[in-house]
Amino acid sequence: MEYNIQHLHLIKPANQQPFFEEEVQKKLKRLKKMLNHYPKELVLEIFVRGEGDDEYIITASLNMKSKEIVVKERGRKAVIVVNNVLDRLISLVREQVHVERREYLQKRQYRLRQVAEKLLPGLRHDAKKPESSAFANLINTTLPELKRYIKNRVGKKPALLQLIKKNVLSIRDIVDEVVAALYAEFSNNTEATDKWALSFYFLADQEIDKLNEKYKKEFRSQVSTEQLTKQEMKDMQEDLTANADFIPILTEELDEQFYNAPNYDLKEILIDAGAEQEILNLAEADDADIGQLVRELPEEQEAVMKMYYIYRMDIPEIAQAKQTSESKVLKWLKDAREELLHSLKQHAWPSH
Repeated sequence: MEYNIQHLHLIKPANQQPFFEEEVQKKLKRLKKMLNHYPKELVLEIFVRGEGDDEYIITASLNMKSKEIVVKERGRKAVIVVNNVLDRLISLVREQVHVERREYLQKRQYRLRQVAEKLLPGLRHDAKKPESSAFANLINTTLPELKRYIKNRVGKKPALLQLIKKNVLSIRDIVDEVVAALYAEFSNNTEATDKWALSFYFLADQEIDKLNEKYKKEFRSQVSTEQLTKQEMKDMQEDLTANADFIPILTEELDEQFYNAPNYDLKEILIDAGAEQEILNLAEADDADIGQLVRELPEEQEAVMKMYYIYRMDIPEIAQAKQTSESKVLKWLKDAREELLHSLKQHAWPSH
């Protein structure tokens, strides 16, 4: 993202011009972080106009995909005015991103239904073939994040991680076993509904738990003789997801990399956690690895955080996917946010 300041020379005295531009650059960093991988080239436009001898009118604009965001303010101190203008602009951009994400997800849900309705009839005639190319096509087309979800869940199982580290198992073998189990379950119930795919998350959890117990018994000596350290588990989890956290961009869905990107919005989580304004302000400049902090949460909390903030599933959908109550999902989210807020304070702001 670039920026363009028109009529910077109007700011007097001239020694204030560098401070004005420095303020713009500082706010631009926040916008870049928020709009990383945004599916359109953006330019932050700043327009300076003098009003009389001692007042300025400053306008900032950003032309987004479906709306141009424009903010205008006036005042006597140009640096203060542009700071206020850009803070308002950033807030409006954040709201617009949420609007565009909702629109994108509605479009994606419609596409999922279309694909399912097209492929499901063929699957009924192919129900005895676990290697069904139609089923693989259905998963890859409608749920590219499912395999990433499976790898993420495997990364929470120390026994499976030990066996992967010792090359007794491979992550591909485990993913294939889970997908085969999903197909076996799916082939018995191929009714097409707009929520048909949600049960895959719950079924994947069940199958991973079964495999974890199965392989712990089968390779008892190799998983009991030593334990992975916390750092080893962290490194392996990152390695498992390094090549799995990118969602393929389909030709008809070029927006997926941004709107469904595997990145947590730190400030969004803090707001949902009820963080005070001082913490929200400090969060803008913090470099904490929010993804790693989420991965350190208890298993169920980490799963619902990912579903809610990454996959953008709503509470009823998560409850259906996890085969549990909405109140339980809300409690997991509440506990996770509180734990993250505590961890972030300890990590970045030990004095708070």
